[in-house]
Amino acid sequence: PITAAFDAGYTTKPGHQGLGLGLYHASRFAARHGGGISVESTEGEGSTFHLWLPRADFTEAGTDASTQRRRSVLLAGQPPRKLGGTAAALRAGGVRVVIADGNAEELLAAPGLDFDAVVVRMASNDAEAARLVRFIRRHRLPVKLVIQPADCGAEDLDPKLLEKADLVLAETVNPERAAERIAGELLAR
Repeated sequence: PITAAFDAGYTTKPGHQGLGLGLYHASRFAARHGGGISVESTEGEGSTFHLWLPRADFTEAGTDASTQRRRSVLLAGQPPRKLGGTAAALRAGGVRVVIADGNAEELLAAPGLDFDAVVVRMASNDAEAARLVRFIRRHRLPVKLVIQPADCGAEDLDPKLLEKADLVLAETVNPERAAERIAGELLAR
């Protein structure tokens, strides 16, 4: 998967050009400072990297730091390009968003990446998405779980998986409304 781009020594350059350490060091730096880096890639079109670091808090000592933490959401599922509108709408609302590219479990386990919610776009018979939902609940991760059907209706999904969700969005909900519901119902302070 594209997440291999963050591995030490990974390079797409021919011959001896580059050491394959740039993105590796960027991801280590971001994680060490409480941030992260993610990639969205479409074959033949290119890649977009998102790097985020926590904003410095210069408020007076004594401010409860837990109320200052920026909310964050992990978006997972297929196709990744369908997640872009929801990601943009959440980001416009001040939410930190990471789009997983087949590496959601790895991102959920990464130190320094604390998510408040996970949105899973799930098609019927989508084994990878079903595995992610089970992983979240089996490990009792402290995240809100949102399931959105992808190219099907909720009635086409396994009811046992839907029961595990904190929120089920309609397949046809527009990205702005999806972001509004996620922020309002799940990320409210």
